[in-house]
Amino acid sequence: MKNIGTKLLFIGLLVGTCLWSVIPPQQKIRLGKDLQGGVSLVYAVKVADDGRAEDVLAQTIDVLKDRVNPQGILDIAMQPVGRDRIEVVMPLPNAEVRELQDAYRAAREDVLVLARISATDLDASLEAGDAASRFGGGDGARDQEIRDLQSAWNQARDARESLAATENDP
Repeated sequence: MKNIGTKLLFIGLLVGTCLWSVIPPQQKIRLGKDLQGGVSLVYAVKVADDGRAEDVLAQTIDVLKDRVNPQGILDIAMQPVGRDRIEVVMPLPNAEVRELQDAYRAAREDVLVLARISATDLDASLEAGDAASRFGGGDGARDQEIRDLQSAWNQARDARESLAATENDP
């Protein structure tokens, strides 16, 4: 029973370090496909009868990794299975990523709704002469395009009126 205090201190430090490395678990432990869910795809690769299957599969996996995950930041695993197959394992995104996806989709939809201009509304606002104030509102390229459209529409209207006046005069 020599040095029991030292041994208990060492065990306490070891347990403390282990607990520190996993707490909080939602931030420090990443669940795999089996616990979080995900997709597993198995692809068959044609290998020539005289070719080395291991080399062909390794080269195919390298090419797929370069194309699917060029920066290496995604958690996509690719591994050979048997002589002529490759398994690609992709876990589902975590809750934080799903929330970010939903927020992005909602914001994108809001922008698309604001960006849509119906032909009827545009014609009515061009007729009234307020297209720039109704569909613009800033100093961007879209605002300049709307001002140019209003100007062109006004010129076309004036030209039509002038043509109609000329046709009515004998």
